[in-house]
Amino acid sequence: MTETELQIAELERLAAFDDLTGLPSLRLALDRVGMSCHRARRAKGRAVVMLVDLDGFKQVNDNFGHDAGDHCLREVASRLREQLHPTDTVARIGGDEFLIVLDTVTCVDNVSETADRLLACITPMMDYQDSQLIVSASIGIAIYPDHGNVVDTLRQKADAAMYAAKQSGKNRFKYSDAIG
Repeated sequence: MTETELQIAELERLAAFDDLTGLPSLRLALDRVGMSCHRARRAKGRAVVMLVDLDGFKQVNDNFGHDAGDHCLREVASRLREQLHPTDTVARIGGDEFLIVLDTVTCVDNVSETADRLLACITPMMDYQDSQLIVSASIGIAIYPDHGNVVDTLRQKADAAMYAAKQSGKNRFKYSDAIG
């Protein structure tokens, strides 16, 4: 490859993946939401979009510095990946927000179990140098086609549900249909 081709490939990689965590970026995550909805439509199934926002992350940055915050984000990314199936997607979409796509869900009852598992995997303390970092998460959930059949609608509804989870005490999840 020429140097120009290498630079183009690196720019494409940076656009598709978060440099800090190695997770897909917002652009790639939204594409995967669309693909998951398409597969669910063909299979007459469901796809799930979860928006995860860390509770207490600002305090980690303020009290321990940005290196500690970066460590926390990498650790949360790893913990989330460990809880999901290989066909699911976890993406860092900015700051301390993650977007998760559960692909072709056959039983909606399992979504709550998955959300509980994700909350439980985030809350254990993280060792950082001589300190322990503590965060939790608020999760908003939107389900295709129940809460919408367009990628942007599903993301917006998951976002609104995530804010409702924060407002009702944090470290919990809410479904889109449970708000408003």
